[in-house]
Amino acid sequence: MSNIWKKIGFFTLIYLTFLIIMGDGTAQAGTNERPDVYVDGEKLPFDVQPLNKGGTVLVPMRTIFESVGADVTWEAATQTAVGKKDGVVVRLTIGKEVATVGSRTVALGAPAQLIGGRTMVPARFVGESFGNDVKWDGQGKVTIKTQGAPTVRVIGSDSALREGQVSALKAEIDRLGIMQHVAQNTGVSFELPVWIYLSNSDEGYRKTILEKMNATGWEADQLVDWSNGLSYGNRIALPLYKLSSARERVSTITHELVHSAFSQHRMPIPNWINEGMAWQIGLDIGYQGAPSVLRSSMDGQCRAEVLGAMAEGDYVPLILDNNAKFEALNDAPYNLEYQDYLAVRSLIGQFGKDKLIAYLNRAKQGGDRAQLFEQAFALSLSEFEHRFSGALQKELNLQNQGVELTLRVTGEHAGTFALLGQDAKGWSKFRLSAGEHTLRIFKDGRIEGVKIEETIPEEYPMEEVVFLTFEPNIPVQEEDMVVVYGGVTLLDAFGEYSLLGMWKTDLDADSHFLEDNRMLGIEVVSVKTIR
Repeated sequence: MSNIWKKIGFFTLIYLTFLIIMGDGTAQAGTNERPDVYVDGEKLPFDVQPLNKGGTVLVPMRTIFESVGADVTWEAATQTAVGKKDGVVVRLTIGKEVATVGSRTVALGAPAQLIGGRTMVPARFVGESFGNDVKWDGQGKVTIKTQGAPTVRVIGSDSALREGQVSALKAEIDRLGIMQHVAQNTGVSFELPVWIYLSNSDEGYRKTILEKMNATGWEADQLVDWSNGLSYGNRIALPLYKLSSARERVSTITHELVHSAFSQHRMPIPNWINEGMAWQIGLDIGYQGAPSVLRSSMDGQCRAEVLGAMAEGDYVPLILDNNAKFEALNDAPYNLEYQDYLAVRSLIGQFGKDKLIAYLNRAKQGGDRAQLFEQAFALSLSEFEHRFSGALQKELNLQNQGVELTLRVTGEHAGTFALLGQDAKGWSKFRLSAGEHTLRIFKDGRIEGVKIEETIPEEYPMEEVVFLTFEPNIPVQEEDMVVVYGGVTLLDAFGEYSLLGMWKTDLDADSHFLEDNRMLGIEVVSVKTIR
């Protein structure tokens, strides 16, 4: 099972939560000439260190604006930095001794200027323009305490970021109500700011991990290679370039914010609940409004990988400690966080979501991890593990007769379908008119719901996968490619079918795999197992 899954697991999403506490960084403290800047207790990262110029501390414009919750743009024609927050508009032009705050003109201690390739602006002016308290100790430290700033601060920590990416992410978090969604579904509110450091390249991601995650160089290299997002206390490192779809991006942000919420309260909960809740809530919002067949596809992927490991004798019991999880992630031959997700779903299935949230609320007050769990669910952590692994063991033996696939066809493109069942000796060709069609594909070779026109021999069928292809009579222009045919794959994993994926093949015979249930005027409506 594990080999076939690796071969055709098109849409694997891997999130790593960086929860272990490493050694503290040893960055040199700021000086009077090159001070450090702290906003709400967070030391800001700058690629050009702030400069004290005649008593005015100049800082890179983007980071200081973003740290207080303002959107920032650069008007190249006039060499002007523009910051906006809550209706307040601040404008600073390179070389000018004055700036504007709304309709007011304000004299500056030093003008905005270019230093080291960066636009440097007065820290005090920017902070106070948005109603914040700014203090400068004259010895190497500027402290800004914000008023009315958002809980989530998105900081562009990579020169590879494009104009507007930071503000777009902020707007997306607000539009989807991600913070409220996390609080509502965990019962845990945010009491401190959360800092999302956004990068758009390996170099930028690595730099953030080194500076903000307290990682060593070797650790940073490893994490850049195999993580799509990290959380460390109130800090999140988000590599935008690795998150190819809106769904993946939203799920990852939500996932890491769940960890930050739990971290703020130092909750004594098992690692598997921490991870499983992050997955559950991240997928809930990521798949919000999406066809149910896509969420079922993701759930089927998680189940297939965990059961595959169990079938091979590689099952790892649910892990309680953060440090143990980090070590196990390196050694386990499967994604342990998939297992955590399944365990939380099992917990909710047995006891209900309300009881889980009540348990998390009690955990905010602290206490003994094992006792809190047993008091909430009337069974010990080891007893739950026994139940969970026992249920998985039973699923290894589930049987089925085949799969029921419902398609919706628009009739937009005329063409031919071809179906290859599990261990089938050939491709069964047929046509479908516009409308909804239900195909029942049995393991004994029977196909119901279509009229077979022709069978083409196949030497290498697959034991666990059903293939359905569609070849239009003439190539079709879709988005930015000309498609000659496309297809659907269904996975039979331990007695349960799910949509594995869809693909389109272009004129150059290159296949493009989709995170969707639609293509070429065909929609996969549902996938159901026949018992």
